[in-house]
Amino acid sequence: MSIFGKKGRNQFLRNQPNKLQQESEQNSNATTGAGYAGLFSSASTVKPKQEVTSKQRTLPETGARTAMTDRPIANLHSATASTTTTTITKSTSSSLTQSASASTSDAQAASSTHVATSATKSQEADKPVTTKPKQNEQKSGDVSNPPTQAEATNITANSAKIDNAKNTLKQAISTYNEARRTLQTNMFAKRADLQAALTQNKLTLAQTQRDIKAMQKRMAQNDGSELVPVQKTISDLQNQANKIAIQLKSKQGTLDDLNRQRRSLEKQAQMVLEQGKKFKQDEEEIMSAFSGLKDPEKVLAFADAHRKQIDDIKAGEKKLTATQISLKKQLEDNINEINQAKDEIAKINSDQNANGQAITNAQRKLDTMKAKVANDRADDKAQLDKLEHQQADLTDESKRLYDQLHTLSDGITAWLNFSEPVHTLSEADYAPLILDIDSFSAHDSDALAPLSDMLQSMPKKQVGIFTTYFNIDSVPTIDAWSMANNFNPDEVQIINCLYQLQNAGEGTENAATLPANIQNRQWNATHTAETITMPDGQTNMLVTYQLDAQKKPTKLIAKIAYRQGDKVTKESFFRKNGVLSANTFYDAANDITRKEFYRRDGLLVVSATYQGQKLRDISVFNETGLQINSFDSLTALNVWWLQKSFPQEGAMIGNFKSKAYRDLTAKSDVKLVPFVDEAVVDTDDFTRWMAERKQQAFITNNVNTQSALAQKAKLPLYVNVLNQAPLPVQLSMPVDY
Repeated sequence: MSIFGKKGRNQFLRNQPNKLQQESEQNSNATTGAGYAGLFSSASTVKPKQEVTSKQRTLPETGARTAMTDRPIANLHSATASTTTTTITKSTSSSLTQSASASTSDAQAASSTHVATSATKSQEADKPVTTKPKQNEQKSGDVSNPPTQAEATNITANSAKIDNAKNTLKQAISTYNEARRTLQTNMFAKRADLQAALTQNKLTLAQTQRDIKAMQKRMAQNDGSELVPVQKTISDLQNQANKIAIQLKSKQGTLDDLNRQRRSLEKQAQMVLEQGKKFKQDEEEIMSAFSGLKDPEKVLAFADAHRKQIDDIKAGEKKLTATQISLKKQLEDNINEINQAKDEIAKINSDQNANGQAITNAQRKLDTMKAKVANDRADDKAQLDKLEHQQADLTDESKRLYDQLHTLSDGITAWLNFSEPVHTLSEADYAPLILDIDSFSAHDSDALAPLSDMLQSMPKKQVGIFTTYFNIDSVPTIDAWSMANNFNPDEVQIINCLYQLQNAGEGTENAATLPANIQNRQWNATHTAETITMPDGQTNMLVTYQLDAQKKPTKLIAKIAYRQGDKVTKESFFRKNGVLSANTFYDAANDITRKEFYRRDGLLVVSATYQGQKLRDISVFNETGLQINSFDSLTALNVWWLQKSFPQEGAMIGNFKSKAYRDLTAKSDVKLVPFVDEAVVDTDDFTRWMAERKQQAFITNNVNTQSALAQKAKLPLYVNVLNQAPLPVQLSMPVDY
């Protein structure tokens, strides 16, 4: 019985989670090859679904030491076993409507619709109508008689009614789902519009409040303080005018004194001039009398008689001349002082005029500023009144919008049973979607099969498979799992470090051949394997050959086990085309010391060293044979590989229960779409995890889980449901909002 059948899968998952390991160990002790007679021998006989058109692969033998894995392989192979197909409804959005309606139908059962009536009738019609047998027609323990013609007619009629009811319910479900989908879209769209309007209203209200505070501050600052400098200027100018007036009055007094002094000096000068004229006249009279004397004696007598008078006249004239000079000098000084006083008075008059003009200009400016202050105060008051009215209107509008939004939100929660929109998850959201098969254990087979079907319903280039499987048989094992679950490895993206590295490079057709200096060779009974002895007599090789589609041996080598005496020193594994794929080396205690993995073109890409059966180091090489990285654990290798090769826009689907899945995606910064069920959603751990993330995308097992998710969501939810549940028996209309 193949484990890829439904019963075989379930039996394998329940009772033999490590079947591959057991079979591989058994095969490793066999002296003859069986052409991959272990777990995956049955994979080659599984017929893929019709949509998988690629040619089936003939799986090479994994070899004797495939059980020496570097991670638990039960998950991969239990995942391989869980290929039970589950039909997924194309319109996954119906799960959204069914979830909400299922959780609210009991509370609103009073107002049933026509759909509910049809559903109820279909349930009643589902009961078969039987005719009560007569006592003599059937005895205890006897086989029932065939139905009569009337009974057959009733059965046929009831079957037709059931079919009609199913068709009616199917059409009603479709109509209901579409209407509910539209209702959800419109309700959340209206809520978004209300929320946007409320947010904008709050922003406008906040700005209005800021404007009011600014206006009040402006009005407080508009207290006429800007008039003070001008008023002080006018006051200073007025004080200056007073000082100028005092200076002018003082200078004018000085000028008056100088004018009086001038007039006094001019009068003295006139008196001196008159006295000088009298001296001149007296002198002329003496000279005239003297000139008429001819007698010398008379002349001498006249001279003696008038000598004193003449001397007085001469002295008087001399003194008068000095006085004239002094008066002239005083008068000149006085005139200079008068002119200087006049200049100063002229300057003071000019300053007084300028000061007067400055006072006039300052007064005009003050008057203008006073008028502006008054106008600004009036405008600010009008603007403040307008802003305060706007604030009142916005406050009322905010309350109205909030009440309407609150009512609508209550209506959404009451009828849809969740407060955030729930959408279906599609490849448009994440491309590609990668399935982490390691995260699903044997107990999760019921989820893995419909998940596989869901992914297969999407375009092949937009889905993928991820596994951390790391072993000699990684390529055939992963290919076998893919084909067994109807994933064509050539059409889906397989993300596995070892798988991708070994499938790199251009393939070579140079199949491995045996050495020519063989001393002895001995075939097994079926000619599928031979034991070869080399010339030294100590070295022998157990060579296992590949089988064709008819289970007949070919010339292509599947595996070679090298022995020194009774100790296995090395095992080589080959691809389907006979090219070397991997080597395993052993020490004297038969423990693995190293594994080597090769590309399609025969170049070494990965080398793993072991110590005491435990992985110690992994080295990765490029196409030129240079080591480009090394790791001390498989986890470090897988984190590096995910960061290097995982699609940037893609997401990893995995079981939330798997901590390794969550840790690996977190360390590699890969987006994840967890699969969750009721047991997970109800845990505090999941609630905290969901609250910490902006991403709200999930795969659920049924609509009840979806409903529980929707009730926890604080952001729009994207979710696909694997198991669609029927509509509730009765439907109720949502209340008005």
